[in-house]
Amino acid sequence: MSRLFLLMLTIIPVFAYSQKNEILLPSGLVIAPADENGIFTWEEAKKKCESKGAGWALPTKEELTVMYENKEVITNITSSWYWSLSQDESCHYNDFLPNSGYAWNMMFDNGILVSNLKTYKIKARCVKHK
Repeated sequence: MSRLFLLMLTIIPVFAYSQKNEILLPSGLVIAPADENGIFTWEEAKKKCESKGAGWALPTKEELTVMYENKEVITNITSSWYWSLSQDESCHYNDFLPNSGYAWNMMFDNGILVSNLKTYKIKARCVKHK
């Protein structure tokens, strides 16, 4: 008589908090412990993250996806829209808002990435790499 055994593994995401409560994901992505205070245009959000010091920036749209996939471990994340550093090069300027440009952002309620005018005001969460 043979027996069949099933081995069930539970994979738990590995992450750590720094002394500054920054979240460190296994990929080396460091996430700020809180959103920047307020809502910002893309340019304002970009400058806000850069002002945090060396290496800090808005997350790329790929990094936003990683953040969304790990949102359970990210402190103070809301179900709001967040800017990414990634610009949408496929959108051309229009006659009504010349030179405004478009950038990608994500809704953390459902993980949808969309391209919006950089003049919209939404949340920002800064990241850097270890």
